[in-house]
Amino acid sequence: MLSVLLSLYFLIFPLGQLIRIEVVPSVVLQPVDLTAGVLVLVWIFANRGYTKVRNSYFVPFVVIALFTLFLNFGTVSIENFITGGFYLVRLSIYTLLFFAIHDIVRRSVFWKKHIPIFLISAGVLVVLFGFIQYIFYPDFKNLAELGWDVHYFRLASTFFDTGFAGILIVLLLILLSLKILDREIGFKGYGLLLPGIVALALTFSRASYLSFLVATALIYIVRRNAKFTATILVIFLISVFLLPRPGGEGVRLKRTSTVITRAENFNETLRMVSSKPLFGVGYDLLRYNKDSVDFKSHSGAGAASSLVFVLATTGVVGLLIYLSTIINILLNGLSNLKSSLGAALVVTLSALLVHSIFDNSLFYPWVLGWVAILAGSMPVPKESR
Repeated sequence: MLSVLLSLYFLIFPLGQLIRIEVVPSVVLQPVDLTAGVLVLVWIFANRGYTKVRNSYFVPFVVIALFTLFLNFGTVSIENFITGGFYLVRLSIYTLLFFAIHDIVRRSVFWKKHIPIFLISAGVLVVLFGFIQYIFYPDFKNLAELGWDVHYFRLASTFFDTGFAGILIVLLLILLSLKILDREIGFKGYGLLLPGIVALALTFSRASYLSFLVATALIYIVRRNAKFTATILVIFLISVFLLPRPGGEGVRLKRTSTVITRAENFNETLRMVSSKPLFGVGYDLLRYNKDSVDFKSHSGAGAASSLVFVLATTGVVGLLIYLSTIINILLNGLSNLKSSLGAALVVTLSALLVHSIFDNSLFYPWVLGWVAILAGSMPVPKESR
């Protein structure tokens, strides 16, 4: 049953936002959340008897997030409080997914060997669906009424968002590149790398571009292959400068409208921090502490930066705990740097930190799932056992 559910998770992962279940207003249940939730429930009730991992990277932050949520009980309506609780449930699901994946990999030779292949396959489908969207549905004008940003001839794939599609493609390119360099994937890996780079260029997402460049630099540092690094950089730069720009501000790399919007979001969020600096406004009650919110928007519950989001919702205490979580994950990856998964974990988290400066990507469900699976596939350091 666990294998079936994990296979199902990888199968629906690239479907992105195509299927959305609205539980209550402002709360949408994603199929990936539901599948991951059922998987961890089955894992728990199956009484697997796995107790070696007594601590997870993510558990301390979930605890402080729960504390800040109840600390701010009464500052919002019951309905809004419950809505914030749903976001905490999602975070808890992906924390438990880390445990479940670690147990599954420990027990199953098949999954220990094939999880990277399933991740790559899901990422390749994201790229494929992205090309289909770019060709057959390049104008998102009709989706504006549903709360999505208007994109014109930009690759947003099934996520309807160029920034999130871009970072997921970057995560694919990281894992694929390290598998190629470690000779765990043959020549066909290059055949997947090229369309992935072109797809990334078509997003015209500057945050994703920057995270890819940082990832490429780190891949060179951990594997020291100048020829490979130069090749993918040349392909990327050629793609960026030669791809068609049929019109619209979104394909202009010097556009300023998004910069202004993010700056306003930063300022508003930081004002919340000044009012409740120690424990924040509560996880995830950010939406209900803003001056004005478009409840149709799919980004209203978050902030323009993941770390600012953490600071605003859980305060300085929550931010320190979250940063310690990031450091522990990096240390585990560094301790396994010779393996492709260990290197991928380090480079992935570094690229995400860069991207999360501009988008709340660290808390995006698909990113949470990718990191939980990647981290869960790694051996846990001795001090966490």
